[in-house]
Amino acid sequence: MSKSFEFQGAEAFEQHHCDAIREGEWLIFRCPECDYERRFNRNTGEMKVRQGPEHVLHEGQYMPFGGMHSN
Repeated sequence: MSKSFEFQGAEAFEQHHCDAIREGEWLIFRCPECDYERRFNRNTGEMKVRQGPEHVLHEGQYMPFGGMHSN
């Protein structure tokens, strides 16, 4: 019995951009368009995820205030 899988490219998925904030040790990425949330503890490496729709890819980045320096 053979099994086959068909993989979709990223362009086949809807994409949402997450807002990022820091609360204590946690970096929190929240999607303003759905219920998706990812929490990452910077000290322990623990990650908690509240899933959003399966057909959506989420992206985001956290940049601390004043994190970019110009020379």
